[in-house]
Amino acid sequence: MENMSESRKIILHAADPSPAALAAIVNTLAMAFQDDPAFAWILPDPEIRRARLPKIFRFLACEDFASGSVLHSPDMEVATLWRAPGRHKETPLGALRTQLTYLSLLRSATRRGDAVGKSMAAHHPAGRHHYLRFAGVEPQMQGKGWGGIAIKAGIDRAEADGLPIYLETATQSNVGLYRRFGFDVTAEWDVPNGGPHFWAMMSG
Repeated sequence: MENMSESRKIILHAADPSPAALAAIVNTLAMAFQDDPAFAWILPDPEIRRARLPKIFRFLACEDFASGSVLHSPDMEVATLWRAPGRHKETPLGALRTQLTYLSLLRSATRRGDAVGKSMAAHHPAGRHHYLRFAGVEPQMQGKGWGGIAIKAGIDRAEADGLPIYLETATQSNVGLYRRFGFDVTAEWDVPNGGPHFWAMMSG
């Protein structure tokens, strides 16, 4: 029988994964964020959102393999996307590529997606830190501790570097979870024109 601690280890990917691993990471995150308030505001139609989120997360995951890393469980119950310290800002060329990609993926929802992105950038703190961009657990595995295991793995890595972790969330229930791991709310804001409410948090 597989040891429980072994089955719940977290794997760090700091380079391009295999196609199968990338597909599994994308699938976990797309399912986890189907009902996320920010994505639900950007793409209100659930079926459109279900069709486009895998493409969006494929792009985001590839970005983070280039400028950060991905932490996930062996069977992809949980996956987290990270930006390395000093790598959260895009170059002008990278920003143009991102804008064109989102225009292709979001289409008529591009303006809302841009509003969310600009509001997040406006509140991003200065200084060196690890940036937790996305953390998602497969819906059927939620409530079983996987999110906490992945967060703790990220905290251990940041503490080894002597740096804090910064994140944003548009899901209120996540705030209590992150507080239990030593994060404090550093800012709150609403995306203009009826957009979602965000909490910014930083580890102590």
